[in-house]
Amino acid sequence: MRSINITRHLVLFLFLMLLAGNNHAQSKYLIKKASKASLQFAGKASAGTNYAFKPDTIIVRPDTRQVILKMNDEFSYIPFRVENTQRYQKELKQLLGRKFRRYEVSIETMGQKIQQLIPNLYRDQSVTIDAKRQQLNKVVSIPVVRNISANNHFAEGLDNRNIALWHSHGWYYENTLDRWEWQRARVFLTVEDIWTMSFVIPYLAPMLENSGARVFLPRERDIQKHEIIIDADGSTSKSTYTEVGEGFQDGKEKGYGLKVPFLLEGENPFQMGQSRRIQASKTSSSSVVYKPEIPEPRRLCRLYLVCRR
Repeated sequence: MRSINITRHLVLFLFLMLLAGNNHAQSKYLIKKASKASLQFAGKASAGTNYAFKPDTIIVRPDTRQVILKMNDEFSYIPFRVENTQRYQKELKQLLGRKFRRYEVSIETMGQKIQQLIPNLYRDQSVTIDAKRQQLNKVVSIPVVRNISANNHFAEGLDNRNIALWHSHGWYYENTLDRWEWQRARVFLTVEDIWTMSFVIPYLAPMLENSGARVFLPRERDIQKHEIIIDADGSTSKSTYTEVGEGFQDGKEKGYGLKVPFLLEGENPFQMGQSRRIQASKTSSSSVVYKPEIPEPRRLCRLYLVCRR
């Protein structure tokens, strides 16, 4: 009786060993087949693009019938939509073949499923909206400046939005070389400090402003070379500042006054001059006349007004 039990245990042990070996060989075969399919998929997805997509990791889970393909980071550059994510999954499943016909296929890049990289705007019922990307509360801010002459109102646009936009660095003074130069290097016959400005100034900033926003740029917007300064502390060329009427006094605060040919580090032209003040009145009794000398006729000028509260 004892010898029969030993024989049974031995047969069971050999059967399990054989089964484990068979499962290992089967898993190895599936991984090899899936790896080949992932390379074919990467090549097919790269066709027609400027990128060479590559599979990073392929995971085959026979127990849960799952295949997870992790692509390299460049694959995330694709603008994913519902249509192309479904197409990619279908193509991968076709390349995997009949052995994986009952497997669930998933494609990931940058640690996320490609469906998660679809913007909410382009999702449908097949892809759940990501609530984390939605604005919780609409914050109504007060615009710093309003164009009351335009009388434009965009309730569903960018009304009451203040946008600070920086279109690269521009000129800066390099002390070690004793010269002014661009901050960025020359690439393909241009430089970032000029190239970015070439579409921000004429296109991007006006588009935002025409949608209701107030756009603030730290660099000068005007691309013309002339600058006219009219100020009580001194004006350029033959431009004049004239006070008409009575009641004008020197203000207690510092004001604008560019009295030097160039600025040194730490110098602020808005602290180098004086300010003028007058009592406000509902009736017009006094005024200030700013009379510029225009160096070139028929040139549009951008006007800046500096004042103290």
